[in-house]
Amino acid sequence: MRRLALTLALIFLALAARAQEAAPAAAPAPAPPPEVAPIELPRIVAEADSAERFARSVRHGLAPSAEILRVERSLAEAAPELAQRAAGAESLATGIASLDAVNAEMRAAQLAALQLTRWLREPTAALVSIERSLHELDMQSEVWERTREHARGDQAPAEALARIDAVRSALRGATREAKAARSGLLDLQARIANQESRVEELIDLLGAAKARAQRSLLERDSEPLWSSFGTQSHSAELAGRQLARDSAAARAYAKRTYAPFVAQLAIFVGAALLGLYSNRRFENLRGDPRLAASAVIFERAFSSAALMALSLTSALHPLAPSFVLGVSRLALIPPVLRLLPKLVDEALQPAIWVVAALAGIDVLRGALVTIAPLERTLFTLELAAAVGALLWLMRPARLVLVPDSANVPRLLQLPLQLALLLFGVAFVASVLGWSNLARLLGNGTLLSTYAAVVVYGGARVLRAGLRAAVRTGADANVRLLRENAEPTIAGGARVVNIAALCAWAALTLRAFGFASDFLAFAGAIWSTPVGYGSLEIALGDVLTFVLTIWASVLLSRFVRFVVEGEALSRFKPSGGVAHAVARTAQYLIVLLGFFAAAAAAGIDMNRFSVLAGAFGVGIGFGLQNIVNNFVSGLILLYERPIQIGDSIEVSGGISGDVKSLGIRSCTLRTFEGADVIVPNAMLISEKVTNWTLSDRTRRNDLKIGVAYGSDPRRVLELLLGCARAHASVLGYPEPIALFTGFGESALSFELRFWTPFDDAVPARSAVGLAVHDTLTGAGIEIPFPQRDLRLRSVAPEAAQALRNRGASD
Repeated sequence: MRRLALTLALIFLALAARAQEAAPAAAPAPAPPPEVAPIELPRIVAEADSAERFARSVRHGLAPSAEILRVERSLAEAAPELAQRAAGAESLATGIASLDAVNAEMRAAQLAALQLTRWLREPTAALVSIERSLHELDMQSEVWERTREHARGDQAPAEALARIDAVRSALRGATREAKAARSGLLDLQARIANQESRVEELIDLLGAAKARAQRSLLERDSEPLWSSFGTQSHSAELAGRQLARDSAAARAYAKRTYAPFVAQLAIFVGAALLGLYSNRRFENLRGDPRLAASAVIFERAFSSAALMALSLTSALHPLAPSFVLGVSRLALIPPVLRLLPKLVDEALQPAIWVVAALAGIDVLRGALVTIAPLERTLFTLELAAAVGALLWLMRPARLVLVPDSANVPRLLQLPLQLALLLFGVAFVASVLGWSNLARLLGNGTLLSTYAAVVVYGGARVLRAGLRAAVRTGADANVRLLRENAEPTIAGGARVVNIAALCAWAALTLRAFGFASDFLAFAGAIWSTPVGYGSLEIALGDVLTFVLTIWASVLLSRFVRFVVEGEALSRFKPSGGVAHAVARTAQYLIVLLGFFAAAAAAGIDMNRFSVLAGAFGVGIGFGLQNIVNNFVSGLILLYERPIQIGDSIEVSGGISGDVKSLGIRSCTLRTFEGADVIVPNAMLISEKVTNWTLSDRTRRNDLKIGVAYGSDPRRVLELLLGCARAHASVLGYPEPIALFTGFGESALSFELRFWTPFDDAVPARSAVGLAVHDTLTGAGIEIPFPQRDLRLRSVAPEAAQALRNRGASD
């Protein structure tokens, strides 16, 4: 019956929400336009001055701004270049083009499209301002037209009519100039839009050329290498002109897109200053062998900073010309060679030098692209050198030289074999005339290898900087870092490693020319609908929801860790205030993360009223215990009758230390070593003994009996002396010895003393032993109960046995 009632309630709520959503909203009746009121005759002069000032301000604001003039100049300069690129794209699309050339042209076209979009913002913003001014001018003109009609009807003086006509003339002039400026901006917008359409066509052509080149990878597109030396090649002069054009394009790119260069410069300066500062403090950190191994990072701070700044070129300049990317790769070689050979084992150092040399040669080879035979020959020799270097590095005799881990040769074996295979195939393809395939495999593998070296160096720099920062913070008495130094370093290193792996994967996809295809594939999967029947939801929405919830949970744990471990510890709050505040912050972040996840997934927040109603029905039917425990947990959190670390005893005889307080239950660590999960509701509704709520002291009661005839006052003195002599017995409250009465076989005494809670059991045992030794040494007997047994009737055989045993004893 409960399930049936719950199902009917949910169906009713869903139908009500659907009906509410489907109900059409009544369209409000359009309000009549307000009637224009004329200006009264006494106010004409003041209002006329204001209207003329407004007309003058409109005229002054119509002058083209420096940004508009810059856009017009840039557009005029870019038009011939775009036309030239369009012609080149048509030639690329009609034949089998090189993937490198297509990718370079595609980056240039995408950069032009991005730049045109930015240029379009300037006239659009100016047009919005002009439209507002024209609207205001129209309203003012209508008001003054109405004012003139009213003034003529009232037979106003000629001076007033002349003043009105002057205002009307100023407004008409401002309107004409505003419309002329609007026409100019609209013309600029049209020219930018025309160039945008041309760029879109250019991108489409390049996309078709790229697809054609990819489909023809297995087609022979050139003569064998030995036959190419007799063909006509471009002259060195043409190569010089091409280099000049590339450098001019790079300068134009730097002029138009200067913000990423400024960011790289800031990263370089900041990393260099941080490295110099860390190098000065490095003497205090040499005790850490893992940090001492990376000492070169701080000793060569400028090289580390250059490596960090230049390694971000691909991320900060995704659409940069090939010349900029090539210069960046060349500039990376010196810091790579100054740092990485010192950071890897001696057996791997030759690999760093080989990769850096091949990367430098590859960049210089790109400048000879117009001299086809020479460039192709140099590329083939480069591939041959890569194959030879890999065969030399893959010798078992060299891999076993890598120390510290027997897994290193096994981990390197598969990547090296794959690289050898790709370089070998590229070499054979280049020699036999499959140039596109050779360039794709050769350039992609080389750039991926070089990216791996650079990313590894950047990761080592970041990990060393992280360890130095944590160790410096720990030495600076930062409690959070002092108590959690190694977990913080390990967690940060994992984040750096994951980021480095993702960066290498992205650079590898870009090196092989599959970055855009991968993004398109990922976008298609992201938008793929999943569901059952009429219920469908995009897979991206599900992943967005899950990832946002996961990120909010991680963030909440980190915030709780920081707030409870460092921020609140400096204020030294009483009791469990720090825990309560940290837990509250954690719950709030998770709650906000849930709403953010729902919004990111496209869930209509207005429909949550239906879910809340359904959840309320569910609580009424089957979730009472969960909600009871949750509310009880909130009561425990804020009322704080129990805190983490308290020693408590709950019903059922379970006692121990509170290990954690959760949202549903608390964990009790018993004195026997077991973990007991206690629901929060049990701690609220039932009797709980908290031994350490107000303080951590405990009274111990030790009962003693002495023989009749002993001096009670002497016994009391001895008992107090035993208690006071123990180090764990507190002086306040003072120990007390009491004479409690006359027993059957002894005088009864009780010794009461206070100790710290954690020392109660050993102190009780030690004081008991001291009492025994003291009383024994003082000749005071500690009696035990004695009983006389009288046998009334015994069998003759048993009586005789007892007599014989007594005689023998």
